[in-house]
Amino acid sequence: MKNWSRTVTITLLLFTAFGAFYGGFFFMMDPTGKLMHMSTYPLMTSPFLDYFYPGLILFCANGVLPLTAAIATWKKTTYSNYLIILQGLVLLGW
Repeated sequence: MKNWSRTVTITLLLFTAFGAFYGGFFFMMDPTGKLMHMSTYPLMTSPFLDYFYPGLILFCANGVLPLTAAIATWKKTTYSNYLIILQGLVLLGW
């Protein structure tokens, strides 16, 4: 991976990770969604009663995974490309 594309990739992964940490943390702290100025109305058709479990999934899947991929890309490991692809698939699913 070229130096500029590696820098852009790491920046985007960190942006995704910290945004997910922020949102997931506040959803787990206040599952009613009031801290994020959201109501539980959108959850009426989902299997969730409040925002705790979606916040936990957001924190882990879109927070921890891109941070791991960013660190792996920064260290130039052999599996960093697979982690980047996996994170893209997770974002598509989210």
